[in-house]
Amino acid sequence: MPDRRPAIAAVAVLALCAAGPLRAEEEASPSPASSGEQGSPSPAGSGERASHSAGCFGEQGSPSSGASRERDSPSTEGTGEQGELADRDRLLPSLGALLPGILLHGAGHWIADDEPAAAKLLALEGVGLLGAAAGLVPIYLSGASRYLVGPCYALTLGGAGLFLQSGMADLWGAASAGHALGEPERSQARIEAMIGYAWVHDPQFDHDHFLHFQAVLRRGRLAISPSVWVAADADNQRFRLEASFRFWGPAAGSRARDGSFVQLALGATHHRYGGDGFEVLGAELFVSGRLDLSRLGQSMRGAFAELGLGYAHELYAYRSSPAHDDASMLLAQLGFGLYLGEPGQAWGELALRYEHRNDGLAGGMAVGWMTDGIPGHPALEGFFYPCRSWGLGIELHAGSAWILGASLRYREDEP
Repeated sequence: MPDRRPAIAAVAVLALCAAGPLRAEEEASPSPASSGEQGSPSPAGSGERASHSAGCFGEQGSPSSGASRERDSPSTEGTGEQGELADRDRLLPSLGALLPGILLHGAGHWIADDEPAAAKLLALEGVGLLGAAAGLVPIYLSGASRYLVGPCYALTLGGAGLFLQSGMADLWGAASAGHALGEPERSQARIEAMIGYAWVHDPQFDHDHFLHFQAVLRRGRLAISPSVWVAADADNQRFRLEASFRFWGPAAGSRARDGSFVQLALGATHHRYGGDGFEVLGAELFVSGRLDLSRLGQSMRGAFAELGLGYAHELYAYRSSPAHDDASMLLAQLGFGLYLGEPGQAWGELALRYEHRNDGLAGGMAVGWMTDGIPGHPALEGFFYPCRSWGLGIELHAGSAWILGASLRYREDEP
């Protein structure tokens, strides 16, 4: 069960959507095992769907039993008791995760006597360093040959992602000692819809205020997602359609062990800069995945890491000329996040990501060097559902343009 102490829960909720605090404790209904009777197993996902059928914070229904949540919790097979770090042992492992942990990932867990998790984190760091080196060396030796820079840069970004994520996982596991702020969602909603406002400050364009809408329609492992961004103070519109297939992990109508997944997405984008006399048409292919860090050790429960790579091609058309330009780009995404609360009750996610792309409204980072626009940008994104169907979302992107947005979200689960 996640540790939902009032202070931590209140901070998490206020940071996401200024909603009410998380429930500190839920009333556990008696399980069949406690009465000595053998209960028949419930259908997969029935407990979570029953909770979603209730109102806010269970006004009309009761939460799923502690026994069913225990069945849904990530398996601890092979991790041993050393994965659960004692509260009193948090300080020294946390300091160790910072130094020498900044160089030797897993040091925090090693100090806490969780040697299996420490070994896994150190191995991930090594793989990340080797991957980054295997990408950078050919780029340097070839003089950044256009035939090598794409795949080698992808290898570099993937290696750098593993290096950073293993360090953050060590720090989280050492500091939290297995006391998660929340649990993953093990099945997806059938329908999701978001409508919101975003302040977009870009020194190169006149727009500042955008309204945006997005819908996600799922059937099994297939999802279709149209979205629209429209400037309220300029002639600027961005339309996007994405189709994705989830090969592994939670899906609509089926449950998974945890929140880990692998999926493939195809996207098409039309961005019209009416006031500036040009438009951009783009198509992309993107493969992404998420790993619940509880699979590395129970001390890291409640956290996840993300990695994605892809390719995009764009066509630039101009109103004043029949000529056009085209460009291709490498896409990548690195992320580290936390689950908040428990699905079926008050629940959400908060994630820090690096988005390696410059075709969106945020663009690439302006660092003041000759590499301006080549790097991607950091982003902080989160959402929280204090009720069964209604929630709030936030996003902050810091590229060549700054984006600060909030949205109202709605979701509908399988009946």
